[in-house]
Amino acid sequence: MQINNITKLVGIKGIKLEKVEETEDKITITGKCKKRPKTCLCCGSKKIEIHDHRQQNIRDLPYRDKQVILKIDIRRFKCRECGKRFTEDKPFVSKHCQITKRLKRRVLEEFKNKISIKDIAKKFYISPKTVSNIIDTVEIKRLKLGEVLNIDEFKGDSGGEKYQTIIADSQNKKILDVLPTRKFDYLDKYFSQIPKEEKDKVKIFVSDMYRPYRDIKKKHFPNAKHLIDRYHFIRQVTWGFENTRISESKKMKKQERIHFMRSKSLLTKPMIKLEDDEKIKVSIMLERNEEIRKAYLTKETFYNLVMKSENKEKAQRNIQGWIVYLLEDGSIKWRSCLTAFKNWIEQISNSFDYEFTNGYVEGINNKIKVLKRITFGMKNFKRFRNRILAYGMIFLQLLKVSE
Repeated sequence: MQINNITKLVGIKGIKLEKVEETEDKITITGKCKKRPKTCLCCGSKKIEIHDHRQQNIRDLPYRDKQVILKIDIRRFKCRECGKRFTEDKPFVSKHCQITKRLKRRVLEEFKNKISIKDIAKKFYISPKTVSNIIDTVEIKRLKLGEVLNIDEFKGDSGGEKYQTIIADSQNKKILDVLPTRKFDYLDKYFSQIPKEEKDKVKIFVSDMYRPYRDIKKKHFPNAKHLIDRYHFIRQVTWGFENTRISESKKMKKQERIHFMRSKSLLTKPMIKLEDDEKIKVSIMLERNEEIRKAYLTKETFYNLVMKSENKEKAQRNIQGWIVYLLEDGSIKWRSCLTAFKNWIEQISNSFDYEFTNGYVEGINNKIKVLKRITFGMKNFKRFRNRILAYGMIFLQLLKVSE
């Protein structure tokens, strides 16, 4: 391969190419740095001379499915003024690295994709440890808070903690940060470091019914409206019905129990969303068990009464009416649901005045599950955080690679 052609091909600035060797699986390029330092890097004196030469092997981007190795003659200089020795600058390589900056950047770009560290390493002919080291050099600062703040936890099992926390802005579809735990003390310290002027801009605070989130909201975002994500309070109703279905199923014969178990999605879905043939199937099942029928009516009353509320005021009134309905029923199967609605009625009602939910965050949580599968978990939290943030933001514009 001609040196002129490979020069255009490789396109690395700052290298004077001398020789190119190509085999079936590798391209080796020999060269040296073009620019010689004019002064001592320690004292600034111009009285410098070459002390010795060292060859450094540097990996570059693959070409034509072949690994590319740069064999660079590195000169060390000695200052006659201060006696110090120093190595000439290599603008194409980060300090203490054995790979080019552009290879490092391409590796980081791959973190936006659903691909394992092992597969990234294979693609660029480097070791998995090198890939891990690259992502560990990245420092991504949190994004500033907007008018809407969404907070939710996910089961990451990283950094010694079972649950991690996502901070997001669903209005602008951005992940603002990923935190190593959901514990109040850490969250309190984290938000205490954010300027008050920035926190005061938050108008909507969306969460689930995890008590520390309410405490964080009261302390750091006192003027924001607190909304409970609809998925989470509807889930309480579904669980209340399911408690009855599961309890009653245990009393059934095997064939009937299996039938009710396989029909779970039909029974938990709102009646209004069922097709005509599905409504007939549900009606037949409800005729077989009185307790399940009563629980089903309780669930449907919630959808027909509460979920059709037009605003906060009507929602609050309808929730209170539905709570009275639950109390009259007296079933212990609904006790947890009843407690949740009593304790969070204000925040649940707020969600009927605004369209904001944690749907965007739940979507990110699903991507995290995929990420955990392809990486077989990720115990290093910083690495895990960087990979998650790579999904949710323009990664290369926000990361700060140590060079």
